Amino acid sequence: MADSVVRLKRPLAPLLAAFFLVPCMVCGVTPEQVQGRIDELAKRIKGSQSGNGAWNYPGRRSGFTALQLLALGHAGLTEEDQAVSRACKFLQRNFPNNDTYGVGLYAAAFEVINPKKYRAEIQKAAKWLIERQARNGTWDYQGENNGDNSVTQFALLGLKAALNAGVAVDQKVLDLSESHFRRTQLGDGGWGYSDQVAQMSPSMIPAGLTALHVAGVKERKSLELEKGPEFIGRYEMDPAVSKGIAAMSRSLGFSNAYLAYGIERVGIFYDRQFLGNVEWYPTGCAAIVRREVAVPKLGRGRGW
Repeated sequence: MADSVVRLKRPLAPLLAAFFLVPCMVCGVTPEQVQGRIDELAKRIKGSQSGNGAWNYPGRRSGFTALQLLALGHAGLTEEDQAVSRACKFLQRNFPNNDTYGVGLYAAAFEVINPKKYRAEIQKAAKWLIERQARNGTWDYQGENNGDNSVTQFALLGLKAALNAGVAVDQKVLDLSESHFRRTQLGDGGWGYSDQVAQMSPSMIPAGLTALHVAGVKERKSLELEKGPEFIGRYEMDPAVSKGIAAMSRSLGFSNAYLAYGIERVGIFYDRQFLGNVEWYPTGCAAIVRREVAVPKLGRGRGW
């Protein structure tokens, strides 16, 4: 199961760059450097696209195409760009069946490109994910058995995209995943790759925190809203979120694209400027511009 994370690290790098670089203009690098890196990576992605609109990857062509489309969308490209338009048309014809990673990315990509136009595609992806959730609140690669936290993270990112697009997702589905991550959180605040692994993995902390966020859990809730005006200015912290963010802060690093992408999602979801004493956004931005996070050539690796 840990192999699923290893196989996702490298292809996620262009997507990670798009997320970090677009809004980051004060991070120890110049705006020109930032835009130059965005343009460089977008050009690299577009240059490896096949004539049919896909990006080829053994066994997961549709999911891999969705990943590249998501990166281009976050880099600011729209369907006016030929590469984006071709990718959208390819994905409309080629739903990534039997690939939970791919289905989650399919929903996320279309939500970024045009959630209104592609509502039917997003809804199809959400339905697929909902129907294949395991009884313990996780997903596996093909939606057949209990899964691991890495696959589950990307299923939930797909459902988050569906919610953003106005697609209904039964709260029971999200609550089931929330229960899984609350139940399996380790004493140090982190999570392992699955409920069978008792050792914390830094890359799985974002998975747990993402699940809690998608289920509607806040880092802190206003007691004033719950109990009345006599509690004005008083908040109650969610212990699972607080412990998870503390664990992430202790192990914070941008050692690979998969982990850095997870950190970015958590920072955005929980509206955090700092994780521990690190201002994570400019730190991640500078790491990508300075090529401290490797961005490989597309289509040359094995697996995700």
